[in-house]
Amino acid sequence: MDNILPEFDTPFIGATEKYIELTEYLQSTKTSAKTHRELESFLSGSVRDLIRLLLEEHLNMRVPGNIWKSIIGSDGIKRSYKQLHSRKLITIFGKITRTPINYSHPGKSRFL
Repeated sequence: MDNILPEFDTPFIGATEKYIELTEYLQSTKTSAKTHRELESFLSGSVRDLIRLLLEEHLNMRVPGNIWKSIIGSDGIKRSYKQLHSRKLITIFGKITRTPINYSHPGKSRFL
């Protein structure tokens, strides 16, 4: 029996929440006293984090849409058991967590 894979009904929810947080902060009275340099410094880090979230959510969103019923490894063994696992990656925008699919067969090595 296949594992149940997550659905992505609301793609980019983390990035959307981060964007709203940024715009609300920029509209707040806290920012009116900040210098141009302080705002640039704040936005530089915050926008980088937003881009990191967009990349992470995009990569994780497209994984479940590209699932085969099974795959055949180079050893000729059919692997039809699917399982999501987490993998940490370092990107130019920062660390992200990917959730690719493993294909396996009992007693055999997994195929990523």
